[in-house]
Amino acid sequence: MGRPDASSIQDIVLVGTHILSEHCILENKFNELVELRPCNGAICYVNGKKVEETISLRTSDRVIFGNSHVFRFNNPEQVRKEKLLATSPSSSSPSTSTLSSASSPMTDSITSGKFNSTFQLSFNMSLFKVYVN
Repeated sequence: MGRPDASSIQDIVLVGTHILSEHCILENKFNELVELRPCNGAICYVNGKKVEETISLRTSDRVIFGNSHVFRFNNPEQVRKEKLLATSPSSSSPSTSTLSSASSPMTDSITSGKFNSTFQLSFNMSLFKVYVN
């Protein structure tokens, strides 16, 4: 993920203050775990904590890139597995998820201050992709 002027084509392109040409790498591992790895000097936060090394993202994490791009991370596969565990006979706690399908890409819309970003998460490839309109 990075700016449009990066030396290599970015799968996720963001423009704004404190977004580096090559800002971070979001990698989907085994279609169930997504890791965020910030590049040197990149400003990335997850749930209010600055990220300086690789971190695994979980559904509902609040992710900030630079100073102005705020996202809520959603992983449909993770939600599906948690929902299955919550509905199994050995589980005593009810599921609170409202997502019903992990097989199709998910689209979400976020409004943060003056920015309104729509993004689509696709978990059918080895590298996590977000399309920002």
